[in-house]
Amino acid sequence: MVFTAAQAAAYDKLRLQAERVEQLALFVTDESSARQWLRQELEHEPKTYGDLQPKFVQQLHQSKYEDLPELKVILEQAFLQDDKGRWYVPDPERAADLEKLRQNALLREFNEYRKGKGRLKVFRSEAVRAGFSVAWREREYDVIVEIAERMPESVLQEDQQLLMYYHNAGLRQSSQPKQENLL
Repeated sequence: MVFTAAQAAAYDKLRLQAERVEQLALFVTDESSARQWLRQELEHEPKTYGDLQPKFVQQLHQSKYEDLPELKVILEQAFLQDDKGRWYVPDPERAADLEKLRQNALLREFNEYRKGKGRLKVFRSEAVRAGFSVAWREREYDVIVEIAERMPESVLQEDQQLLMYYHNAGLRQSSQPKQENLL
């Protein structure tokens, strides 16, 4: 880069004010460069997955050892989707965008709880609340009951919202009673 004296002073001032300064990657080689490339692609206008995917593949120069998540996963983790299915960069000034990102992160964590087996010893109550809310809306009562039964009973008794979801889901649960309960 070449600057005049006035431009150099302005550049230095702006660089000091920035949280971090990153070198733009020439190609997508890892998750960080993939996010950077997507941010650059989506900065001016929202785009659909179909618009992004062919360009992403052209830019991808992944090394053998790099375990890069799928494009869809990267989009879901760092970007938001509008009602027309187009991805866009969240605006940190808009509380709704930040809340959507937070909600997405909570639901990802809840899905990790769903994949696991056995008692939940350590978990985020906010993630469980978010997951129960979505499961209730989608009428997945079995999911609520299964996760609630893996939680310590004291937690359910102390949290009225979780207890309400569990109790009501148990009443509406679509599965048949287990055979051993009938005998």
